[in-house]
Amino acid sequence: MVFHVSKADSNYATTYISPNVAKMLGCSPEEWLASPHSWQDRIHPEDLDRVKCALSSLFVANHEIIEYRLLGARDDYVWVRDEINLAHLPDGTPAYLSGYWHDISEHKRTEEVLRQSEERFRTIANYTYNWENWIDPDGRLLWVNPGVERLTGYTPEECYAMADFPIGIAYPDDRAMVARHFAETLSGAGQRPLEFRILHKDGMVFWGEVSLQQVHDANGAYIGHRSSVRNVTGQRQINDTLEQRIKEGIAQNMAQERLLIQQARHAAMGEMIGNIAHQWRQPLNALGLVVQNIAFDYQEGILDQDALAEYKTTALDTVQKMSRTIDDFRNFFRPIQSNEVFSVGLPIREALNLIDAGLQSNAITVTVNSAEDIKVLGSSNEFAQVMLNLLTNAKDALLDKNAPLKTIEISACMENHQAVIRVRDNGGGVPVESMDKIFDPYFSTKTCSTGIGLYMTRMIVEQHMRGKITCHNTEDGAEFTLTLPRKMSENPAAENQKP
Repeated sequence: MVFHVSKADSNYATTYISPNVAKMLGCSPEEWLASPHSWQDRIHPEDLDRVKCALSSLFVANHEIIEYRLLGARDDYVWVRDEINLAHLPDGTPAYLSGYWHDISEHKRTEEVLRQSEERFRTIANYTYNWENWIDPDGRLLWVNPGVERLTGYTPEECYAMADFPIGIAYPDDRAMVARHFAETLSGAGQRPLEFRILHKDGMVFWGEVSLQQVHDANGAYIGHRSSVRNVTGQRQINDTLEQRIKEGIAQNMAQERLLIQQARHAAMGEMIGNIAHQWRQPLNALGLVVQNIAFDYQEGILDQDALAEYKTTALDTVQKMSRTIDDFRNFFRPIQSNEVFSVGLPIREALNLIDAGLQSNAITVTVNSAEDIKVLGSSNEFAQVMLNLLTNAKDALLDKNAPLKTIEISACMENHQAVIRVRDNGGGVPVESMDKIFDPYFSTKTCSTGIGLYMTRMIVEQHMRGKITCHNTEDGAEFTLTLPRKMSENPAAENQKP
C-alpha cells in the first residue's frame, strides 16, 4: 500500500508519497517528487478521463474510490485501487488530497481470465446451433441462447416472458410427458434424453431431443439445471425409413428362406421318388417273376396248392418289403423340429438305407467307421437329411468321374469334446474356384441341380444344430466335416477316443 498527498488544485501536484512506491512502481519517492505532475502523466490513457471525472466529483462528495492503471518504471502498468479523501481548511476551503494505493493487479488479472472464459462460453453457447438454456431451482429461465429462435421461432426475449417455458412450446399431447421427464431427471431418477414434439411459432411441428443436467455450485448446492435441445426430425425420418427397410428386408429374407425350404423339399421329393424307384426295382422284378411262374405252372398243369401257397408267401413278403420302403421314406421326411439328444449312428444308417439301391446299382462302396454311442444335440430327422444330402452329393461326384473304383467313407469320432463327422469320397474334389461358393443358394457345379442342397445342409448344421460344416479337397476327392455340440458323457476321458 502506498500513501500519497496532492494539492487540491487543477494540477493535483504530488507533495508527498510513501517509500512503498519503490516496491509498487519501481521508482523512489525522490524520483516521483522530482516531477510533480508525474501522477497524471503515469495514468493509462484509457483511464485518464475517468479518473479526472472522479476527481471532480471528489470536491462534492469528499471521498472517492477509483480503480485505474499506473505506469511503472519497467514500462508496465500496475492496477491500483485509489481511496482518496479531500481535506479542508477551517474556513472550508479545500486544502489537499490524501489517499492510499492498493495493488489490485492480480485481482484484475483474475477478473480478466474469468471475463475471457465467460466470453468464450457465451460465444460458444450463442453460436451453438442447439437450443441451450439454464433454469433456476424455482423454474425461472435465467439464460437461453439464440439457438432457441433458430429451432422454435421464439426470440430469447419472448422466452423470458413465458410463464411456462419450456413446457409451453411442447406439442400439447406431449407436454405431460415432458413435464414428467423433467421431474424424474431433476430428482436424479435418470439422465436419459427424451424425444418429443415441439410446436414452432409458425405452427409447424418438429421432433426435438432434450438432455437435462443438474447444475451445482462449488459447494455442491443445487442452483438449477441446464438443458440442450436439438432438432432430430431428420434423424427420426431416417430411423423410421431404416426400420421400415429392416422390416421389409426381414420379411423378404423370410420369404426367400421359405422359398428355399420349399424348393429343397421339392428337390428332396424328386430324389426320394428316384430312390424309391431304385429300391422298388428289385422287388418289382421279383413280383414279375412270381406272376410268370404261376402262369407257367398253371399251363404245365403242375400248379398245386403247396406251390400256390409258396408263391403267395413270396409275393406278400415282397409287397411288405416295398411297404416298409414307403414307411422309411415317409418317416424320413416327416418334419420333426424338436431338439433331442440322439446317437449319430441311427440317422447315418437311415440315410444309407434310402439310397442303398442307387449306391449298389452304381457299384459304389460305402464304409462307416464310427466310435460307439456318439451323441449330439439336435433333430435326428434333420441330421439324417444332412447326411442324405452329403451322400447324394458324393454319389453324383463319383458318377460324374466314372472311376473304376468308387468309394465313400463315413467316420465319426470325438475331438475336443465335440462330435466330428466326416464324409469323404474319391470323386475328384471341388474345383478350387468354386470352393468358396458351394454353400451359397442356387450355386452348383452340376448341370442338373437346384443348388440348394448344400445351402440347406449348412443352414441345418449351423443355425438349427449350432454346429459348423466345412469342406476341403483331398488327394482324390472332397471331404465334408461336421462339428457338432453333443451330450457330455459321464466319462470325459472317453470323449477324445477315436476309432
